[in-house]
Amino acid sequence: MVKLAIKILAAVLMIASGYFFGKSLEEKLKERYETLNKLSLAVYFLKSKIYTEGFTLPEALKVTDDKYFKSDKSLFSLAASEMEKNTDSETAWISACEKNEDRVFLKNSDIEILKSAGKLLGSGDSNMQKDNLENLAELLKNATEESEIKHKKDGALYIKLGLAIGSIVSVIMW
Repeated sequence: MVKLAIKILAAVLMIASGYFFGKSLEEKLKERYETLNKLSLAVYFLKSKIYTEGFTLPEALKVTDDKYFKSDKSLFSLAASEMEKNTDSETAWISACEKNEDRVFLKNSDIEILKSAGKLLGSGDSNMQKDNLENLAELLKNATEESEIKHKKDGALYIKLGLAIGSIVSVIMW
């Protein structure tokens, strides 16, 4: 009787671990979607602060960080801090992207989109910068839509696969 109880407990634990493994993969997809969505909204907000309210780029970055991220280690906050140290905007933005690579659940292609914006940030005339921010926002919006579809499609699949693998292992160990 005790052996049966141990087998049942082991089977339940295997199934539960499979579920939680699948759930953790689904959470990473969800976090990527939420991060991209927040970045997209933040870029639109940043653009509005610069072009409708006349903020300087470092000021607008700080205000944007306060509204969307509230962290001294966020992309916007780090870039603003670097710019205040008289670092050019391209170097500051790319450096902030690199420092954030490990902190966010973004793919390399997402990070490259962000880095590409740094090459054009703070350069050219006002209209050119506005266009660059609009392009970045559009690229982030597209990446957000793609990640939302992937989250909806693959997230549930990961959970089901985790449950299936846990169940199969339980049956094999039985």
